[in-house]
Amino acid sequence: MEVFNYIKKIYSEKGAFSNHITIFSILGIMAISFNSYLSSVFGNIYGSFFDFISLNPIQNYLLLVVATMAFIFSLGFMYGFVHNVFKGEFNLPESSLSAYTIFIRMLPLFLCWSVYLVIFSLLGFSLISITTFWFYLYFSILICMLPFVNLIYVWFAKDFQYRKLYFSLSTIWKVFYKTLGDVIFLSAKILLLSIIPFVLVYLMFKYSDAVNHQTVKLILKLGALSIGIYFSNIMNYLYNMGLVKIVKEKLN
Repeated sequence: MEVFNYIKKIYSEKGAFSNHITIFSILGIMAISFNSYLSSVFGNIYGSFFDFISLNPIQNYLLLVVATMAFIFSLGFMYGFVHNVFKGEFNLPESSLSAYTIFIRMLPLFLCWSVYLVIFSLLGFSLISITTFWFYLYFSILICMLPFVNLIYVWFAKDFQYRKLYFSLSTIWKVFYKTLGDVIFLSAKILLLSIIPFVLVYLMFKYSDAVNHQTVKLILKLGALSIGIYFSNIMNYLYNMGLVKIVKEKLN
């Protein structure tokens, strides 16, 4: 499968090891900060899985800020990577504040399509009874359109130039019509590839339950969480590399 070539590219390019360590660390900070925030705010409702911790409001606020900043960085970093792939550069970019600049450039597009999705969701709840088959069909279709919205984000990341095309609701139908088979096939390959790493993460969580020492158990769970989020991001990078190819072949 071509996705194996994608894996080779992102792990074998110059500086790959240090770049992967950096992104893993940032994602780990994000995961642990969000986990600590949720455990503190929601108490035993959430803490039954990762253990409850008690923090004061200022500490909670700082954790949320750190986690949010790490999330924004990782999102900007990913689309910076997508931009490089369009130029034929497959190594993860070096970490820098430019990731925040990229996120800001992507933000109008994120907001535009989020508004569309909210409007269509509200229409579904307002016009269709939740007890009918049509309600579930409507929202199933809406969910199935999300990969094509992401494809528009990838398309925009080619040059980060604001064009009416990227913000037009009609574009989603063009993208859907031209790329449906390719997106389904790519998604299936990524899902198959995801089985092995996520089985390993599941086994880490499973093993941690058998550990009696609470500190060791928490370290194992947080480690598994960080590794799981890292693998999720790698799968997303591979998926977006495939989307870049689809954009080049079908949307240019």
